[in-house]
Amino acid sequence: PFTLDSSLYRQVAVDGPRICVAFLRTLLTRFDRLVVHGIPGNHGRVGRKGTYNPETNADRILYRIVQQLLRDEPRITWVIPDGTGETGWYAVDRIGAYSCLLFHGHQIRGGGFAGFPFYGLAKRVWGWKSGSVKEPFVDVAFGHWHQPIQVQLNDVIAWGNGSTESDNLWLQENFAACGRACQRLNFVHPGRGIVTNSYIVWLDEKK
Repeated sequence: PFTLDSSLYRQVAVDGPRICVAFLRTLLTRFDRLVVHGIPGNHGRVGRKGTYNPETNADRILYRIVQQLLRDEPRITWVIPDGTGETGWYAVDRIGAYSCLLFHGHQIRGGGFAGFPFYGLAKRVWGWKSGSVKEPFVDVAFGHWHQPIQVQLNDVIAWGNGSTESDNLWLQENFAACGRACQRLNFVHPGRGIVTNSYIVWLDEKK
């Protein structure tokens, strides 16, 4: 908590909306239509686990504020999972014949190679795929682990996204892991229902 450069108030109501609105308006200069999925995560949880209604999440509050600020923009479709008394932890994105289960990533438990729990990932994904998540999906995509990984789990590809910030002294000392800031960019063939290309967009100034 001592390395945070912004209060929860500024993250959710000041800087967060400013950054997100500017980002989406920039995308609209290049794309005709946007679909924004707002998936809440563990860092948005308010208080200790179980203290408040699980629907109360700072991530979700931020998404709703940004949605209201851009409510007059018809080119944006918003998907923000809600549910009274529920976390609303996932959504399924659909692009033609392709579909992808989106979740934050803190649902994956356990340790593993290089600090990533590959067995925990497989257990979760196969459980969701076999019917515990009722909506059908082709692949899954998540963040949380700050690692741009790609894992083939039989007929499901798990797309792990990087982080916009992964380099600080706390990470150096406690995990000896400081990854480069990056985000994943996937291209989908809507007719064939597959990801045709995937790129890592590096956000730092390293060559």
